[in-house]
Amino acid sequence: MRTQTLLAIHNRYPFFLVTTLVFALLSCGGGGGGNNGANPAITSGPRAILNGSSLATATSYWISQNCSVKVAVAADGGLKATVTDTSGTTYTSGGTWTAADNNGLTVSESGGSVYLSRMSNISGSTSAGSFSAGLVFSVQSTGDQNIGPCTFSLQQGSFAS
Repeated sequence: MRTQTLLAIHNRYPFFLVTTLVFALLSCGGGGGGNNGANPAITSGPRAILNGSSLATATSYWISQNCSVKVAVAADGGLKATVTDTSGTTYTSGGTWTAADNNGLTVSESGGSVYLSRMSNISGSTSAGSFSAGLVFSVQSTGDQNIGPCTFSLQQGSFAS
């Protein structure tokens, strides 16, 4: 009888361990490989549209056909942009961005006659491959020029003027 009782306990012990392990994994969300909604993806604001850790190592950039703008935004605060005016002249600018109100960013510019100074209402993400935003370019001869909303699509490769 004692042998039967020990055998019965021994046979149930692996089942108990497996059941406990499965319950623990399901309870904490383990084993699924996802975040189960605990940390949703960023889909607005400047951190949602990053192209790399720095401009030097960025593997993508953004193009807006409807606004004739190209831009790259890096996690270290670097930003590079070009805009082409109606006469076909392209202006290149670069600077450092900081997060701003309205899911936007402000650029500290190093100089130039035309440069990107602000982006607002950034909506979309690198993972989605597109975003939209309003832009403000500072024009030395006439002041700020608002353009947009601009629709951007993600391009693979490095930013080249």
